Amino acid sequence: MELELHPLCTLFPRLEGTEFDALKADIKTNGQLQPIVIHDGKILDGGNRYRACIELGISPLIAERDPSSEFGVVPGAARLCRVGSFRSN
Repeated sequence: MELELHPLCTLFPRLEGTEFDALKADIKTNGQLQPIVIHDGKILDGGNRYRACIELGISPLIAERDPSSEFGVVPGAARLCRVGSFRSN
């Protein structure tokens, strides 16, 4: 099953080059530690993790968005508010 990015997920940059290669290596070594969050059948958070898993041939761990979660919107947005980072993997 191929998943599309939710429009809110596209607000965060996609990893490329050595950064993406490092993410893939980490997932290959340690496994996928955070699930890909889905909302309305699209990836809300974890687009980079999803792509890395697909490229590695790993079945990604998927979780439906929890409407009662912090900020109730986008996990990446919650992380952005907590650490002031614009990077979401």
